Amino acid sequence: MTDRRVDPDDGVAYTFDELAAYYKGKYKKKAIEAYWDTCTPVKGKKGKAAEPKAKAKSKAKAKGKAEPKAKAKAEPKAKAKAKAKELKPAGNFKVCVCGGAGGIGQPLSLLMGMDPNVAELCIFDLNVAMVPPAGVATDLSHLERKCAVKGYVMEVGKNPIDYLEECLTGCHLVLVPAGVPRKPGMTRDDLFKTNAGIAKGIVEACAKFCPEAVLGMIVNPVNSVVPAMCELYKKAGL
Repeated sequence: MTDRRVDPDDGVAYTFDELAAYYKGKYKKKAIEAYWDTCTPVKGKKGKAAEPKAKAKSKAKAKGKAEPKAKAKAEPKAKAKAKAKELKPAGNFKVCVCGGAGGIGQPLSLLMGMDPNVAELCIFDLNVAMVPPAGVATDLSHLERKCAVKGYVMEVGKNPIDYLEECLTGCHLVLVPAGVPRKPGMTRDDLFKTNAGIAKGIVEACAKFCPEAVLGMIVNPVNSVVPAMCELYKKAGL
């Protein structure tokens, strides 16, 4: 489009391409086109459109009639702005934190409980944890959020796959801040043997009960444990 029209916002004449480039990213193309149709075409040379005095006088007299027209001009922009401000509804995801009663697991569970996208939060840990998972779940249940929180506990030495069916079924995200810290005199191999065994039980349970879930592992040594757990998923056909 080579003709120029006056933008009522600043009174300057633009081509459609110039107007579209200016409002690009702010409004959709249809809204810009609708707004262009409301702009006054410029007759004669480029620049600001000059109104004849007679026309200015008649415009002042017909102020009441001009107001609905101005409203019509602003309508495409208003609609576009309102549409841009529309918020997407929050998700309804189920999240499980395995090791949720530990030093990392507790604040991580708090963050998950505060997230508006989380509708159900499961806290799992062993019975030797300093704080029982049910206690962490009770504390988080006081948050003024839609999230429903429940704690799950298992005795040391038991196999997670035998106890986590209810906890993991339907999970979209499983976070695993589990394992023991490295103690003085412990080698990386020693740490790997201990923590890989802990992670293995949880990963096997995830592969069975929530194979589509995203699995996030915080188990040291991370650069050794994560690849090893990936091999378990491959063996499970995932």
